[in-house]
Amino acid sequence: MKQTVIKIGRNMGRCMKGALLCCMFLSLCLLCGCGGKKTDAGGNAVIQSEWEFAESTINGSTLNVEDDSAAMKEFTADVTPTFECSDDMHCVFTLNGKYHDGTVTEEGTGRYRIDFYDKYKSFLVEIVGERMTFRNEKGNVSLVFKIKQD
Repeated sequence: MKQTVIKIGRNMGRCMKGALLCCMFLSLCLLCGCGGKKTDAGGNAVIQSEWEFAESTINGSTLNVEDDSAAMKEFTADVTPTFECSDDMHCVFTLNGKYHDGTVTEEGTGRYRIDFYDKYKSFLVEIVGERMTFRNEKGNVSLVFKIKQD
């Protein structure tokens, strides 16, 4: 009877080691899988991605962030616009160094509406691939952000 108990104890130890190794392997796989770019079902970047400002179009005139023009400097007030969305509902948009808090509403794959709590009111947002375009409701202002490159 003593041998049977010892044999069961040894088998349990082997099972525990196997289970522990399996858990460690799965954890490693999950950690490795968390890196990289997040995409939605359509293969587009998600709104929670890290974004950097790319260009603006106002009344048909386009300014690119790479242009070292006086007009771009005037538009940005030497402070590059930013956008952050840490969850599915809240975001912060900065323009000219001023923070604008907003609420995000998803309107379909890659399409969102952001309602700001101040003068900016609402923007319609569309994400295609790695580019996110903000458009005001009048359609005369658009801001383009792209996925931040490391």
